[in-house]
Amino acid sequence: MEQQSQVLKQSQTSLSVVPKPSRNLSVSGRVLTKEIFTKAVKSISLCFPNLELTETRLKVWYELLKDLSLEQLRKGMVTFLRNHPEIYPNTNVVAHIRKYGLSTELNYPTAIEAWGMVLKEIGRTGSYGTPKIPNDMVQRAVEMIGWRDICLSDNVEASRAHFFRAYESLIKREQDLSVLGPAGGEA
Repeated sequence: MEQQSQVLKQSQTSLSVVPKPSRNLSVSGRVLTKEIFTKAVKSISLCFPNLELTETRLKVWYELLKDLSLEQLRKGMVTFLRNHPEIYPNTNVVAHIRKYGLSTELNYPTAIEAWGMVLKEIGRTGSYGTPKIPNDMVQRAVEMIGWRDICLSDNVEASRAHFFRAYESLIKREQDLSVLGPAGGEA
């Protein structure tokens, strides 16, 4: 019982151990010193006491996460700690923190919303006009298929299906690249 109350006290303070970003971050919000990172990541050991945070592990984690802003790191860690009751031996904690920290940064319209943008432009410009689609990903998917091909297609269902596939593959690639980080997974 005493051990449970001690763990409860530690878990109540664990979120306050992850520092909140201050207002004096750089314009890009990418200020993450090794000292702040180490303090933040050590809060994981409060929830997972069996996780060994060696100096080498902290160094590797820092190299893989240092491109995140402090707010992204904090969000990723808090979400990880809330969603993972256990850490298994092969759990890639860094990948989870990264994915959770960047999750709202990749806020794209759904495929059906994107298709709605395309239909609106078809109605506005027709096949001879130049579409002005406000979302870059939607525009890129249209370019992959071809504006005139979409507009002049006799089979709207097939055009929509091709657009969905193209759009979703672009979104998937963008998500994969954001999780890999700036080094693109290169060692």
